Amino acid sequence: MRHKLLLIGIFLLTIPASMHARSRRGDADNYHFGYLSAAAGYSSLSQNISSAATTGNLGYLVGLGYEFRHTSFWLSVGAQYMQHQSKTAIDDFTYIPPFKGVDDQGKNVDYYKYTIHQTDQQLWRTIDVPILLGYYYNGFYVGAGAKVGFSMGSTIQVNGGYDLSAQYTRYMQEFHEVHYYTNYDLPTTTHNVDLRPQFSLLGEIGYDLLSPMMTNKAICHVLKIGFYFEYGLRTVRPEGSMDVINIDGMSVEEAAKAKVDITKVTLNPYYLSTATEGKRIVPYFVGAKLTYMIGGNRYATGTWHKGCMCYQ
Repeated sequence: MRHKLLLIGIFLLTIPASMHARSRRGDADNYHFGYLSAAAGYSSLSQNISSAATTGNLGYLVGLGYEFRHTSFWLSVGAQYMQHQSKTAIDDFTYIPPFKGVDDQGKNVDYYKYTIHQTDQQLWRTIDVPILLGYYYNGFYVGAGAKVGFSMGSTIQVNGGYDLSAQYTRYMQEFHEVHYYTNYDLPTTTHNVDLRPQFSLLGEIGYDLLSPMMTNKAICHVLKIGFYFEYGLRTVRPEGSMDVINIDGMSVEEAAKAKVDITKVTLNPYYLSTATEGKRIVPYFVGAKLTYMIGGNRYATGTWHKGCMCYQ
């Protein structure tokens, strides 16, 4: 009986030690990192509007966040600032305000017609919250995820001009290149735009440049370089767009009734005014991304290994 009680006592004493060892083995497989990242590359717009052609320009981002690793799985979440640049050349298009007006000589005119020449330059700044998850093996990694971005100080610069013409009932013809019915070049204007929150898909693939280095420290340094891309899921054009043009902050119809000079026109951004609602106008970015991470696991000490102990 005494022997049985002794064996039971020894068994009970070993349970906490066994559980502690298992806990240490489980904890030893979890790695925690803080990171700083930066990317630069090509930013542009993907759109299905045949009358507009967009060319991209330099885009970049800087970010910080947290990455968790466990047995070849990784998950990161953070915050980043991103800048997007692109330029859109628009085919000439006609805008005919639906009203009867009065010309500069006090004569009734059936309609004015503006044939608009326009080029827009987009400069969009966003604060983003990206989430990525993926797989790593030795120094190589691949991941995918999503982000939500919030516009901050975004602008569109509008360049262009217009040809003005009109028609009178009594003449039954269009007047152009007569009196003030002629061509007008407009000064460049910059418009602040409040874009809707943007949802994007993300992807990244690359390699840890420090993975061949030997260390026996608990703190690991990881320097990832990779190919990175983003593709927007939500069109930038908000519902209920602005007027195509305005005059002293008024519509053309209001300006004509107020006897304001209707040649003093301001063009509004094409994607926020003229483009048909429901069209796909989404931002995308491709480029190289550099990420520095510092962290590790407090149990990964004393043993020489390459790069992060998580690669072992």
